[in-house]
Amino acid sequence: MKKLMNEVLETINSNNLSIRKLATEIDISRTTLWNGLHTNHEMKLEAFIKLMKKMYTNPKEIRMKIKTFIMKCTSDLNVRKALCYCQASGEYDVLHFLVRKHKENDDLKKYIVIYELFNKRNQNEARGRTLENMIYDLNVSKDAECKTLIEMLLTICMYDSANYSAMIPHANKTKGLLPKIKNSLVHDYLQMHYYERLAYVELLNSNVEQSRTVCNKILQSDLDLQFIKATALCCLGESYILTDVLKAEEYILKAIDRLKDVPSFQQTRKYKAFKTTLAFIYIEFGFNLDKIDFSCIEEADVAFYEAKYGDREVAKRILKKIENDNDKLSPFQLYYLSYAYPEKNKEYLNKSLEEFAKNGNIFYIKVVQAAIMKEMVS
Repeated sequence: MKKLMNEVLETINSNNLSIRKLATEIDISRTTLWNGLHTNHEMKLEAFIKLMKKMYTNPKEIRMKIKTFIMKCTSDLNVRKALCYCQASGEYDVLHFLVRKHKENDDLKKYIVIYELFNKRNQNEARGRTLENMIYDLNVSKDAECKTLIEMLLTICMYDSANYSAMIPHANKTKGLLPKIKNSLVHDYLQMHYYERLAYVELLNSNVEQSRTVCNKILQSDLDLQFIKATALCCLGESYILTDVLKAEEYILKAIDRLKDVPSFQQTRKYKAFKTTLAFIYIEFGFNLDKIDFSCIEEADVAFYEAKYGDREVAKRILKKIENDNDKLSPFQLYYLSYAYPEKNKEYLNKSLEEFAKNGNIFYIKVVQAAIMKEMVS
């Protein structure tokens, strides 16, 4: 920590910056800033983040300084804030480091075990029902922060399992718990997480305007959470799929571009999800097919492309393998199968429709309904 603070002090001195003025700008006293910079006590994470944004202009440099501070901080409250910050900002490598470093801290264990599960999903080690079972195996603290984290994690599990109607009660519980979180930084970051999930809860329930309102709330936030803001842009794009496909494309391209501010963005699941969503639009509406990045989309969407524009036998093989691996096909995959088997088109469209309805995906069911209507009039 001392080395980091010496670097910060050196920048202050070499640029003739006033500690008093900096302290005023980040809303702490000069003495508090002075003591923090000279490591007489550990600066609050939120104060350090504000300080870095005042002192540096390069986002990568700011991020690196914050990462270094987080990895060196020792106060329990700062570690709690850091865990929340890392999950919200996509700093999964640092989150993994913090979980390992503080795992034996008795006062932090109740938070660490939950973030450990978040990180299992981040690393694609556990999702959906598997992750849900792990959550229910935990002895969860009654602390409002812990309960909020659990409800958010369960909302994500329901999303992974395509059980969209089951997301609603967990999202509602999260909303009720958030005001009980006393620390403002933790509250604000978790609230952004909540908004990220709420945007999709609203969209998949076909509450399009409400979903867009939540997305815009995220994008207008002063918090520098590019990971969550990228999700909001993608969700905005999806909200236009049925009405303005070019606007949908525009927002999803912006989402992909926004992810470039996230460490190792091409290895993130979000990057692949955004690329897959973009490919779905191109395949569904038959434009920009040459722009599809087949190296970075889901296997099922490769099958969708083959079923509509390529080799149906390839599509059948891919979808059969997916069915064997998962014991079933998702509503989307059943929809793709309707193109692979034109002679069974109606059968698979109806199966897809039924599964979308079961899952509570009221928004995307309209894609299948449109295909059925098209079949009826052709």
